Amino acid sequence: MGLTLRDLGDKMGVSRPTIYAYASGALKMSEERLHQAAQILGKPVGYFDPKNIEGPEGWVSPLHSLRLIEAMMSPASPSKASDAAREALESLRPNEPPAVRAELLRRSGNALTMAGDYVSAIGQLEIAIQIFQSERDFEKVGQCAQTLGFCYTNLGQIELARKAFAQAKTHLGPASQWKADVALAALAERIGDFDEAERLLSALLDDAGLPDSAVAYIRANFASIVCARGRWRSGFAQTETALTAAYTAGLTDQVAELLIQGAFALTHLGRLEEATLMVTRARDVTFTLQDKARSTLADVAAATVLAGFGQEGPARELLVDAHARATKNQYRRSESAALLLQAELALKRGEVDSAYEWALQATSHAEANNYVVAASLGRCLQVQALASLGRLELAADELATVSKKVAELGEGRPAVLCEEARGDLAAQNMELDQAAETFCAAMEMAEDAGLRLDFERLARKMSALTTNDLESTTRPTHETLADKWASNFAAGSQAWTNLLLGESLLIDPNSTLSRRNH
Repeated sequence: MGLTLRDLGDKMGVSRPTIYAYASGALKMSEERLHQAAQILGKPVGYFDPKNIEGPEGWVSPLHSLRLIEAMMSPASPSKASDAAREALESLRPNEPPAVRAELLRRSGNALTMAGDYVSAIGQLEIAIQIFQSERDFEKVGQCAQTLGFCYTNLGQIELARKAFAQAKTHLGPASQWKADVALAALAERIGDFDEAERLLSALLDDAGLPDSAVAYIRANFASIVCARGRWRSGFAQTETALTAAYTAGLTDQVAELLIQGAFALTHLGRLEEATLMVTRARDVTFTLQDKARSTLADVAAATVLAGFGQEGPARELLVDAHARATKNQYRRSESAALLLQAELALKRGEVDSAYEWALQATSHAEANNYVVAASLGRCLQVQALASLGRLELAADELATVSKKVAELGEGRPAVLCEEARGDLAAQNMELDQAAETFCAAMEMAEDAGLRLDFERLARKMSALTTNDLESTTRPTHETLADKWASNFAAGSQAWTNLLLGESLLIDPNSTLSRRNH
């Protein structure tokens, strides 16, 4: 009829938020309102029955199709959505149904969550839950609680997150309850209870009726558990599988998450060119989604790749900016990852005092926010720094503490760093045979796990040991190994780091890498 939704609302005598709620299905129209709309629009009431969506002759309006296509093609804009919700809330009339206000608050909370503004989202969602509870719309209570738990998780408020997910599981319908179980599994992973996380996910897979989207989320969480433990080789294989499932199911948020995870994995595996491409895709996706939280984490991943290429100056510059954003907006994961990388870079530069401070801060932050693996890595870096500072007794105490936790985590990067710290302490105590034996064990673990960057660093430490009491072949063998990896990383690295820094990248069109990633 050429009317806007607002025009129709004015003719019906209802507010803009109410007519939008009718149109989106968030608020059911009464029979009286439906007859009123039908009269204004010149259509029979039966025209609005969902079974007759194509009209009596099966015809779909081209204009309607174009608008639908345009909406589907447009990228998500959480900031605009939250602005629109705020304007709608401000324009609500005093006599507006409470359900309309609650739905606007829910939509606003979802948009703010997507944008990474977790604190503001929590305020909106908690009010929405109260209203939906009073209206006895428990399905919406469950939906709000699910998003609320995600916000609390990202802010490190674990107990509040657990309560929110439990509330979601109670109120979500049977077709959506898997979401709460996946969230509880992610929470178990967060606090280091990997067995419980795997149990919850495995139980979900027993349901043959799960939708593809649920299976994709479950696969993504299985991959996350493996990567969280520092098992980057097997973690990347699972990440690739999960990424395919997420693409197929159209789960853009999980695509972004898995691209970032894949970039971290490839960096630890020494596949820096592929890591560059993956983190660049991740940054594009998070930019398109306007997902500031994941965008910040993607920048930390990019800094990690730059550091792998030996571009420490640009890596630190990007890392400082990402860490500042993470701290300001309480993006806990990005804060934790940034602090650990700062400590590792400081150790690599030989700035031991600074490295110890960063490692101490990383450990404190991780323990306060229940990042069990990150806390273990931070303590390992503390031991390395303390050993270099000659504070051997304190280093030994820290090593004893972290060894117990690393043993619980099993094989993975934490175990490699723990052995490296043990070797550093032995070397500072002039127990050179013990140091060499420990470094060799750490190198074997790194090689088995495919951790090339760690292998290269350990090989250089082996070559730096005094050779008085070591076999004559030890030093040149490990120097050769270290030089081999270093030369591999140096070759062509500038072109790839240019891409990370926003400059152009020229790839040989005949190269295998170019064909694989075209």
